[in-house]
Amino acid sequence: MGTVLDGELVAGDGRASSFYGLATLMATRPHRRPGRVSFVAFDVLALDGRRTTARPYRERRQLLEGLGCFGPAWCTSRCWTGVGVGDLLAACDGLDIEGIVAKRLDSPYRPGQRSSDWVKIKTPAWRTEHGPYRHEHDRGARATGGQTAGSVA
Repeated sequence: MGTVLDGELVAGDGRASSFYGLATLMATRPHRRPGRVSFVAFDVLALDGRRTTARPYRERRQLLEGLGCFGPAWCTSRCWTGVGVGDLLAACDGLDIEGIVAKRLDSPYRPGQRSSDWVKIKTPAWRTEHGPYRHEHDRGARATGGQTAGSVA
């Protein structure tokens, strides 16, 4: 099994419009090179052949940060604790970033399952511009009760 990371592909400069441009290009011209695409890791599911999914996110996050995933086409997402969801969303909005991923620090990873322990929260601007075009499972800040960590999505 080796090491298994969970994360997202980020196109261009990381703005929502960059991703939608990549999706359109790949759908209409799959043979063309898509431009700059990076992988942003935000969780570790296995390390050195051992599953980590039962461990709390707090521990998995420490393992992830210990991997030193930083390079020209990959990195580890930033993580903030003790910062309000509204403040993080305002910062994302100012940078034209889609939103945040909020995870309960004591939560295990549940492969293939949706849970209120892990929510992706979009900025109001993103929802206004892109929401009508894309199905969204955004349960919003009300689902993030308890101690959470926020990462830029």
